[in-house]
Amino acid sequence: MKAELWNLYLFALAIGKAAGMTLLGPGILSVVVIEQWPYVYRWARYLGMPVLGGIRKGQRCKVLVRGKRNSCLIEFPDGFQTVTSRNALRKAQ
Repeated sequence: MKAELWNLYLFALAIGKAAGMTLLGPGILSVVVIEQWPYVYRWARYLGMPVLGGIRKGQRCKVLVRGKRNSCLIEFPDGFQTVTSRNALRKAQ
């Protein structure tokens, strides 16, 4: 667990250097995680297939592509991608 956090901190440090930041505070770790998955999927039903029924509700996701008619392609941290309505997404707190 400690090694995973250290690797994540080094990743955040590399992102900060690439963005031109010189001072990194202790909050950079949480900022990177929130920015990487900025949305929460809020619908309990009908995510692509009815079989998935509610197992994705409350999970973080990110928008890969915005489409027409209020649709978007989203991806979850486990790599699952689907097309859904943008009404199903809320900004993460």
